Amino acid sequence: MALGHGDGMGGSGKGRISNKTMYIALNYQEKMDRMNAEAANEIAQRLLELEGEQDRLRYYVSLLEKREMEALRLFYFEGRSWEETAKELGVVLRSVYKIKSKAIGHLADLYAYKTGLN
Repeated sequence: MALGHGDGMGGSGKGRISNKTMYIALNYQEKMDRMNAEAANEIAQRLLELEGEQDRLRYYVSLLEKREMEALRLFYFEGRSWEETAKELGVVLRSVYKIKSKAIGHLADLYAYKTGLN
């Protein structure tokens, strides 16, 4: 049988790729390129959605009272610990947790109002 071995009977020579193999490889490459392009488009679309949501969140945080806004900004946006956030705000740790809870409640109200969940 001549299955890709160079036997002089129509098979490909040593080190050569048959036309059929080349066709399969090119077809596979085209499919992969198409799938990669689709995935990249989906990722780009989702990234735009998430950036929009992030902008919306930052806007809503800016509407909070100053201490609430600062507590969320320091912890969530700047990555500070709750201890550092409390120190920066000049309050004890227990107070910063209360400020955070109140701020998150206000954010939930803002989101509910915007989406008509009230």
